[in-house]
Order: sequence, then C-alpha cells, then structure tokens
Amino acid sequence: MMMKLFLLISLLIANTLVALPSEPTQADDPFAGSFSNQQYNIGVRIEKVRVGYGGEFIYQGERYPLTAFRVAGLLTGEYTFQGRKVAFSILLKGERYTLTSEGVELPIVRTPLSTSAPESSTTPPQQPSAVGGSTLRDPQGAYTFQAPSGWTSTAENEGFILRNSGTPVTLIISPHQESNIDQAIAQAGDINNPAENTSIRVRAKKLNANTAYALFQGTSRNQPVNLELVTVFSPYGGGLVVTINYGNYSPNPQFLPIAEGIAASARFTKRDTPPLVRQWSDLLRGKKLLFLQTDSYGSQRIDINLYANGSYDYQNNTGMMSQGGVGTGTYGGLNRNSGSWKVSLQGGIPTLTLSGNSGVTSYSLSQGASAQQILLNNRRYFIQSLQ
Repeated sequence: MMMKLFLLISLLIANTLVALPSEPTQADDPFAGSFSNQQYNIGVRIEKVRVGYGGEFIYQGERYPLTAFRVAGLLTGEYTFQGRKVAFSILLKGERYTLTSEGVELPIVRTPLSTSAPESSTTPPQQPSAVGGSTLRDPQGAYTFQAPSGWTSTAENEGFILRNSGTPVTLIISPHQESNIDQAIAQAGDINNPAENTSIRVRAKKLNANTAYALFQGTSRNQPVNLELVTVFSPYGGGLVVTINYGNYSPNPQFLPIAEGIAASARFTKRDTPPLVRQWSDLLRGKKLLFLQTDSYGSQRIDINLYANGSYDYQNNTGMMSQGGVGTGTYGGLNRNSGSWKVSLQGGIPTLTLSGNSGVTSYSLSQGASAQQILLNNRRYFIQSLQ
C-alpha cells in the first residue's frame, strides 16, 4: 500500500514537471498567487513549495492551511476546515479560473504573488455583500432584505426560499419572535432524543450587537441535519432568520457570507404582534404535535417537533393494506422535512406555517376537545413537551 502511495505521488510530480518544463518564478506560475471571489467573500492564497503547492484558504479573516498538486491546467488538493479535510480544485481555462469545492463552482480572479508584497489582495472584504440582487419585501410588510444576485426567490407566506441552479443548498428567509439576543443564545442547546434517533449538536454565538449565529449538525430520525442560522434582531422585537439548509452535505464556508450579507441588509418596520399570534406561538413553542390514526385501511403517524429557536422537523409514517381477488398487499411510506416554523394570521385565522426545503405547508389552528389537543386543518393532534 505504501509503495502504491509513493508511486502515485511520483506520477503526480512527474506530470507537473512535464507540464512545466522550466521552473517558473512565483510571479510567473499561473497557480501561484492570491485568488478571490469578492461576491462570496472567498480567498485562496497559493505558493509553490518544495513538493507541489501550499497556502491557505481564507474565510472571514480566518486562514485554513491547504496542500495541492498540479496536473497540467488543473490544481487539486485539500484544506482543513473545522477539523475535516475538504477537497478543492482550481481549473485554468484560457485566462479564466474556476474554484470547485463540494459540488460548488465559483469564478475567481488571480493576483500574482510578488516578493515585495506577498500578502496583497489576499484578504476578502470584511463585510459580506449581498448587493447586486433585488430588494424583497415580505407580504406582511414587516421587513425587507437584499437578495444576492444569481439566486431565484419564491415567496412563501411570511418568508422566502432562495435557490441557485448551481447548488442543492437552499436559503430560507423567515421572521422570528425572539426579543433578546443574549437570552436566545443562552437557551440554545444540544437536541438529544434517543427514542426518535435524534442527536443534534448546537453551537451558537453572538456575531455583533444584533446578530447571532448557530450551527446545527447531527441526525434526526437517522437523517443528516446540516443547518447554519444567521439571526438578526429587530429594534422593534422579533427579527429575521436566514437558514442555510445543506441537506445531506456538510456546511461549506462559501455560503455563510451570503447569509450574513442578507442579514446585514435587513430593514424592519415597527409592527405590533397580534395577541392571538402571541398566544398560539407561546402555546406551540417547544412542543411536539402528534397525529395518530388507525382504521381498516391502514395507519398513519405524524410527528411535528416545534423547537423554541424557530426550527422544526417533521415525519409522516403511513401504512396501508389492500385486499383483492389476487391476494393482500401491504404498502408503506415515510416523508421527512425540516426548516423553520411561524404562527401568523391569515384572513383573521391563526395559522401555523412550516417552511422547509421541499416547500411550505400551512395549517389553520383551533382548540381541540381538551387542553392536550389542538386541531390542524380540523385534524386532531396531541400536544406533548419536547424532551
């Protein structure tokens, strides 16, 4: 095994030497320099070393070491981010460079290294920018924000879902009702529920006086959870949450600056929360809503977990039986979703809205036969405290 590894490295070096018959200087080497994408606040600094290339991936002023080898017009390697190795490549085609990492492609611009100023142009702008897109306003008139260019938006009740054709990652924009940033951060904690095979690690911190960051990573019902949340607090109470939903992918540093740029562009209008909305929000926050049904045709169980931080996860289990002349068949289905939840008034009716990566679902809310029951679209759900 070690002999094969050394042989592979030797072939890579040999290919590099074939592509570069004369040893170029750092300034002449097309892969030695500072590369950046200003829109997404990404920087890469690369220099020729004894074997291959070394350097650093630059993100929010933090620097992550990288190593790479060159094969003709392609530089490929990896950098260390949050304790894991992340593969990347830089393709040179004509005079254009393209950075690819975890399925995301970004155009980048090179500045050659120089002996007098080796660090020039390596640090991206300190403030992420969402400038270039359109200004979006929620239908209720509570907030506006600047959408990043290249992303399409779909209005979903009081929020928006942003998508980019070049990535499966979605951005979910939604309002929240928290009023104190320090209290919200203090309440953030890991989510563990062995009965539902849920284990999610939560890390939260304050970015500035009115903006917080949270990372959710783990599994929920054996499905991966990879979310980053940037929450901005309005001076009038409540505010805006920008959720990066990575789905099955690990968090990628290319997307957080976009979310921060959206949060920084948010502008709020003073509004009074209707008492009925506050009442239902307080009732549902931190609760599980459980629907159970069994009849001669089969069974169904729906679990909706409404977390105090405004996020939710959903699972729908169905099983059906059919009997016919050729025998008996049993069928089953499982549907999952996650995202953010919100209570609002729609046509004067209190409504629970779930905004997830597969779309938005709304339920009318009304009281059930007892304090432990509520009706969602006139279907009975049991209310339980989340463990």
